[in-house]
Amino acid sequence: PFIYKLISAEKHSVHTDANYFCPACDTKVNSFVRIPVFYDDMLDKYGFVHSPYLFETLNRIQYSCPHCGASDRNRLYALYVKEVFDKIKNGSKSYSFLDVAPDKSLASYLFKRDFLSYRSVDLYMEGVDDKADITELNIYEDNKFDIILCSHVLEHIEDDRKAISELYRVMKKGGFGIFMVPILLSLDQDLENPDYNTPELHWKYYGQDDHVR
Repeated sequence: PFIYKLISAEKHSVHTDANYFCPACDTKVNSFVRIPVFYDDMLDKYGFVHSPYLFETLNRIQYSCPHCGASDRNRLYALYVKEVFDKIKNGSKSYSFLDVAPDKSLASYLFKRDFLSYRSVDLYMEGVDDKADITELNIYEDNKFDIILCSHVLEHIEDDRKAISELYRVMKKGGFGIFMVPILLSLDQDLENPDYNTPELHWKYYGQDDHVR
C-alpha cells in the first residue's frame, strides 16, 4: 500500500504544464483519479444487474480531481455556471442560489462567485447553512431562489415527487434548476420496486445501498 500511494501521488500530481484542467479549483493536473475501487467491489459482491459503464455523466477512469476532489459531474457544473453567467450577468445583480446536499469542492467554487448569493441545505450534513428535509422546505417562502442545484439527491428520497414539488415552489418564477440523478442509458423508464427493500438489493438493482430507485 505504501508504494502504491507513492506511485498514485506522482501519477495524479499537480503540474503547471499538464494537459488537464479542473474548473472547480482552477488547477492544471497531470490526470484525474479513477473512481474508487470500492464501488466496483460492491457491485460485484451483490451482483449489480446493469452495466456500470452505461451510467450517463460518469467518467469512471477520469473521475475526480486530485487537487480538490471534484467529480466529473461537479467539474461540469462549474463549467456550466461560468458559461451561463458570462452571458447573463447584469452588473452588480446577485442571483440567489440554493445548493441541496452540497459537494464540498463545488460549494467552495460557487461560494466564491460574487454574483451568487449562496445558500446550502441538507437534513443530515454538517456545515450547511440550513438543516431541512427537501420534501418539507417550510423554512423558505415561495419564489425565493433564482437557481437551485440538486445533484444526485432525488434517488435517495422516497417521495421524490414531493421533493421536486417543494423545490419548484421555492424557485422564483423565471428561475431555473439543475436536477441530476444517476441515469442508466440501457433503461427507458425509472426502475423502482418496493420489494427491493434491503441494502443488498439496493446494491444489486440500484447501484448503491442508500438508493431507492
